[in-house]
Amino acid sequence: MSLIPFTLSSFAEIFIRDNYCTVVHHQKGNVEIIHPSEAFILSLLDGALTEEDLALVFSGTYGMPLDAAASITSVVIRKLGHYLVRSHGATECCRYDPLTFLFPGFEKQPNLDNPLPKPQMLGLALTTGCNFRCRYCSLGVNTAAPRNMDKDLALRIINEAAKLGVVHASFGGWEPLLHPDISEIVSAITSRGMALLFSTNGSLLSGQMVDGLVKAGLKGIQVSIDAPTAEMHHYITRSDNTFDKVISGIERLKARGVWIKTRSVITSLNLESVSSLIDMLADMDADQITIGPQHSGSCHVRCENSADKLDPTGLESLQKMVTEKAAQYPDREIIYGDPEKPWYGPDDVVFCSHPATGMMVAANGDVQPCEFIHDKYLLSGNVRDSALEEIWLGPDHRRFLEKASNPELVDAECKRCERLQDCHTGCFNLSKIERGDYFAKDPRCPGPDRMKKTNA
Repeated sequence: MSLIPFTLSSFAEIFIRDNYCTVVHHQKGNVEIIHPSEAFILSLLDGALTEEDLALVFSGTYGMPLDAAASITSVVIRKLGHYLVRSHGATECCRYDPLTFLFPGFEKQPNLDNPLPKPQMLGLALTTGCNFRCRYCSLGVNTAAPRNMDKDLALRIINEAAKLGVVHASFGGWEPLLHPDISEIVSAITSRGMALLFSTNGSLLSGQMVDGLVKAGLKGIQVSIDAPTAEMHHYITRSDNTFDKVISGIERLKARGVWIKTRSVITSLNLESVSSLIDMLADMDADQITIGPQHSGSCHVRCENSADKLDPTGLESLQKMVTEKAAQYPDREIIYGDPEKPWYGPDDVVFCSHPATGMMVAANGDVQPCEFIHDKYLLSGNVRDSALEEIWLGPDHRRFLEKASNPELVDAECKRCERLQDCHTGCFNLSKIERGDYFAKDPRCPGPDRMKKTNA
């Protein structure tokens, strides 16, 4: 058996809750609800265990056959690899006592018909403004006057979330750096031990802004950049004189030790520049480079202007280029983000987990299923009227969860699908946009016949 050369990252933290655990990464902003047995496995990794050692410990602890234990431990390490770092030898001690995770866990992963008793994630749309008008943007052009969330309200929400045990926060919506109190809000989150990673277009990362964010405890950030040249960048973003500001902002963040993830959306406009773009980002020492076609991500709105969307040949070409570049830069984390991948087959079911595990608060205080759905009939409440704890699993939120998990409310295809209780029709917003009903079949799903369980 080979050595398992991994330990839990110093930036990763495991939280124990009622019948589950949550693991977060304070640099990358990753968060995951995990079973206590998975936390048990993470706690054992010390850089010196072999695969056989780990399987033996797991097998003996949980009273299962060795081959089954080996399979489970291998899957968990792959699944939670984002929270691990490569080790060059045994560590002096484990960060967590494995015995603390020996308690009964959930039998079913939290889902819309099995929500968490307390939210673990908080999304805040701090503003409805943006200084870019990206041609592919899923949020589109905001023609109304931008609105910022009141600072005192944001701080109150963060304080209530911390008391509820929320471990992860994000900023949804438009450009969060436009909020005048962004550093104070970031500080409120990090000082309460929550992980945070948010996305910015990078054009406002001045020296003063970066200083304020770093002092506020920012450890990681995602910067959107779609082109290696100023001309193409300005055309795609419909902005002026911003390319150099984005580049300088990334360099400032790197100089201050902030973990950088870049995200690039590829259309027919910038497909031919992907190789140069990755070269540039690798030279800038970006920690993670994510390249994907328009609409990448399972919850994005379909952009009205889809003329530049890649065709199947373009998608194939893009994936090939990213694969080749990943091989060229083995010390870089270069990722291809495919929006259709979750629906290739029965093992790739994806569902909207946010209403079951967290809360999304709009700039006006509305608690929404996600940042894209503003339908008053699907709101769970407003934080100006009620505390977070009252809203979570309150009557309006429960009403939404019941709708989403009721087979009688979905379309005929979903109703006869054996995976309905796994996906709950996928992304509600995409279903509404393309089929006119939040609870219609996700337009990317291949249908009930192809989504049959493999063990059926």
